[in-house]
Amino acid sequence: MLFRAPLEQYLETGFGQFVIDQPGLGGGLTTYGDGRWALFLTGDDTERDEDTLREMVLRAIGRRDIDVEVITTGRWEVTASIAERYSEGRVFLAGDAAHTLPPNRGGYSANTGIEDAHNLAWKLAAVLAGDSAPALLATYEAERRPIAWLCHDQIFAHNDGLRRREQGGPTVAAPLPPSAAMPDISETSASRARAPLY
Repeated sequence: MLFRAPLEQYLETGFGQFVIDQPGLGGGLTTYGDGRWALFLTGDDTERDEDTLREMVLRAIGRRDIDVEVITTGRWEVTASIAERYSEGRVFLAGDAAHTLPPNRGGYSANTGIEDAHNLAWKLAAVLAGDSAPALLATYEAERRPIAWLCHDQIFAHNDGLRRREQGGPTVAAPLPPSAAMPDISETSASRARAPLY
């Protein structure tokens, strides 16, 4: 739910995202930095009236002394996808065209996309300038696709407190899945300065 409330003092410590983990109320709270806040409820698809929504916000922040204006509500499901391949002929995918990762767990999607663009840009520049053979471009997918899968697995290793509510115990992050399926990319992930010219 999107709401407006005078909660600026919570931003003074530099934090802008908060985990809500209370009995019967779990999710996250974040801000747009302009007085608008979003309360995300974990695993909850219940329709509620405005008074109930306002009460949930007050409960989530642990205060009753502020005015809360509910702006709107909506549904969002945490999903991700990764392209089966990152290139075909002269076409290359990067960023959201190559992978969509949820934005709510550490900026993996944006950072991965920026790293994709950097990786591809210097390789294209080297090939187009004649400093490297076109075979260099084949290393793009070999390097970047496993990173997208690693980020995917890290994102979904977070359980957002679900295990605590389901099992009645402390929240413990699930272990990362084995990375045996990921290729060894240590030889191909050299920086541009150290990258071999083919």
